[in-house]
Amino acid sequence: MSLVVVTGRPGTGKTTLCRELAELAGACGLVVRGLLTVAPPTHEGPDPGRGVQRRLERPAADSPGVQRRLEDLASGERRLLGSEVPLEQRRPGDPRWRLVDDTLAWGDAVLRAACPTDVLIVDEAGPVELLHQRGWLAGMRQALYGPYALAAVVVRPWLVPRFLDVVAVGPEAAVPVIDVEDPDAAGVMGGFLDQVVAGRTATIGRESTDGSVPAPSSTAVSA
Repeated sequence: MSLVVVTGRPGTGKTTLCRELAELAGACGLVVRGLLTVAPPTHEGPDPGRGVQRRLERPAADSPGVQRRLEDLASGERRLLGSEVPLEQRRPGDPRWRLVDDTLAWGDAVLRAACPTDVLIVDEAGPVELLHQRGWLAGMRQALYGPYALAAVVVRPWLVPRFLDVVAVGPEAAVPVIDVEDPDAAGVMGGFLDQVVAGRTATIGRESTDGSVPAPSSTAVSA
């Protein structure tokens, strides 16, 4: 099993890279499960250095603020994750986001049921999980025990050491960290996916040579 951390500044394309990974893995016949934190698109201009449009939903004037949704990659179902509290309504020390507890619990359940799978995506392991021990922390921990072939977890740069400590996966040097602002980020992630595809092909080839019926990898399950 290979675990990869995806990191980068806000708006630089972490979710975009995970979406591309999910789509490419699916096109290769791999099973993809996990969570994406998304916002319905409206154009807000390109992000510096990446040319990726920010995907933010601008609400009506009387709505709480920018909204984000949580997507189950296996089913495509989306639920409201939270709304940004407008700055003028926040007092010092107040949280920026008003989260939906039922959606946090749903996300946790999605991750608990995610494995076995070929590709596992967790977008993201954020302050709620890593600092406040809430959200889908328990489900993420369970999912990271696998089995999976490749897991990609989105973590903010300043939380990477905390993530590695909380999930007890060993020293940072043992876990590849991909910064999406690195021009080679997509290629590096593609290399990890190539290894998964090659491993699956080799497994099927051995089964065919043995005279058995070719089958998906042991982690592949019906989505």
